[in-house]
Formats: sequence, structure tokens, C-alpha cells
Amino acid sequence: MRVTGPGYRNIQKRLDRIMGVTRENLTGVRVVRAFGKEQDEIARFEEANSSLNTMQTHIGQISALMNPLTYVVVNLGIIAILYVGAREVDGGTFLSGDVVALINYMSQILVELVKMANTIVLISKSLASLNRISEILDTEPTMKFENTDRAFTDSAEAVRFDDVSLTYAGAGDESISEISFTAKQGQTIGIIGGTDSGKSTLVSLISRFYD
Repeated sequence: MRVTGPGYRNIQKRLDRIMGVTRENLTGVRVVRAFGKEQDEIARFEEANSSLNTMQTHIGQISALMNPLTYVVVNLGIIAILYVGAREVDGGTFLSGDVVALINYMSQILVELVKMANTIVLISKSLASLNRISEILDTEPTMKFENTDRAFTDSAEAVRFDDVSLTYAGAGDESISEISFTAKQGQTIGIIGGTDSGKSTLVSLISRFYD
């Protein structure tokens, strides 16, 4: 667990990276095609996928050692019982039935140890997943509201934007600038524009995927 625990956490992070690359390719497929970056995106995905496969293979090999090592340890114990038991039976201290009973007990212990080994692998995976879930649940929103319990039952407005602008991290210019509109309850609004005009960004802002 000391070795595989951090490894499984690393696997989750690399899996996140693959999901991020895939999501970016799907949502930005038109932009990728427009700039002829298909091969670059394929290479980026293959790099992330290769990194994940390498880590999964490494941790999988360590986890796979659990059952064989358990069998080795228990069977060495059985050999020791046969060796010592044979001498004790020969000396009249033990009965042959006692030796057979000890071997049966060791066989029962072996079954339970194999179960425990498999449980340790599952616990290592579960702890890694639990840490990832905890990171999401513990994330603090960047926007704070004085009254988060406000209900819209007394207002006709469902969404209102007042001079909203957004600049992506590392971008040189704003993706959307000074957007103002009001959407009333039950109202349908169309967002029209060309490729990369900020339609998806605006929708993401409404659902607060971006703060």
C-alpha cells in the first residue's frame, strides 16, 4: 500500500489529463481543423495515453505480486510444518493427525490471506479515488455571494448579465466583452455568432463552469 497508494493517485492525475485533452479536442474540433493542428493533437493525446499506460503497467505489476507472494509465504510455512512435524512425529511428540490438522489450518489461512491481498489492492485504488473526490468537494468557489439562498420565485428574471467580460488564463485578449442581457423565466434566447465568437464561453458562464 505504501508503494501502490501514491501510484494510484498518480494514475488518477494522468487519467484526468487524458480526459482534459479529449474534452478539448471534442469541444474545439473546428478550431483544430481550421488551423490544421490534427497531427499535433494526436501526438498530444498519444503522449498522455502512453504516460498513463506506463504508470498503470508499473503499478499493476506491483499489485499482481500480492497473490503469488502470499502463496509463497504460506507454502513455505507448510514446508516448515512438514519438516518440523516429521521430526516431532518420529520422536513421538506429535501425532501424524496433528501435522495434517496444522497443514489444513495453513490452507485456510492462505485463502483468507489471498482475500486480504485483493482487498489491499482495492483499498489502495479506493483511497486514491477518495482523495480526488475530496479535492473537488473541498474546492472553494472564486465568486462569493452575500445571499446564496435567493429564490427567483418573486422575480421574472432567470439570468441577468451586466457588462460581463471574460479573458482566459494566458490569453492576450478578451473572449467576450461587455455582454449585457436579461433572460426571463420561460423565455427562449438564441445566441448567434461565427466560430470562436464566444457562444460556448457565454453558455459556460451562465452555468458557472467559469467564475
